[in-house]
Parts: sequence; C-alpha cells; structure tokens
Amino acid sequence: MQSPFVVISRVPGLRIILFKRLSSIVNDVESMHKTFRDSIAALDTVDRGQHGLLVDLRDGPMRNDPQFEGAFMTYAQRLYGEFAGIAVLAKTSVGKLQLSRFAKMVNIDMTVFDDEGEAIHFLTELLSKPR
Repeated sequence: MQSPFVVISRVPGLRIILFKRLSSIVNDVESMHKTFRDSIAALDTVDRGQHGLLVDLRDGPMRNDPQFEGAFMTYAQRLYGEFAGIAVLAKTSVGKLQLSRFAKMVNIDMTVFDDEGEAIHFLTELLSKPR
C-alpha cells in the first residue's frame, strides 16, 4: 500500500511488515482519517500474530496537536494491535519520548529505537521465540 503519507510493505525474507511514514504533511482531517483507514485495511491482510511490525517514523513530521492525537487515539489499537511485536524508529530523543507517551496512552507494547538494524534484530529475535 502506498499513499502520499505512508508506505506499507514486507521486509524481504522476514516476517516483518514495514510501516513507513513519508515526509509529506497531512494538512486536513479527512486525509488523516483516510490514511489511517487505508493503513488498517492494508495491515489487516497479514496474520498479525505471526508478524512483527516495524514502524519507521523518522521521515515523518512530528505532530502533537490535539487533532492528530485524537485521530491517533481513535485508530491506534486497530493499526498496531495483535502484532507479535512492534518496533518503532524515531529520529530524535524528543520523538522517542513522544512515542513512549503515545504507547502508554493507548496501552500498546512497543519498543522505540533510533537504529533500524537494532529494531529488525529485536523483531527477528522476538519472532524466533515459541509463543
């Protein structure tokens, strides 16, 4: 799935789904909601319990306005729920703190990284353990 704001793909050779936020700015509420709905539809095509999710937010603009936070709260469980593990990539320390706060707000277990290799290693190790 690809939109002006998000690309969702499989990491070749691994049971990891990559959710990559692009640098385009979402200027209106309907585009934000459409992006969340389309992303959920794309993620619903995989067996979440058998896959890890790598969320790469490094290129995306930081948002903490009430409009975005409200939309995120509405869709977070449907976006990220039921994956075997979630690793999130952030570019800055402030971004890492914001993501940790969001994770607590929506009660989603995710680990935040600034290194893609470490994030993939984390998910690969997690997926190799018997459930």
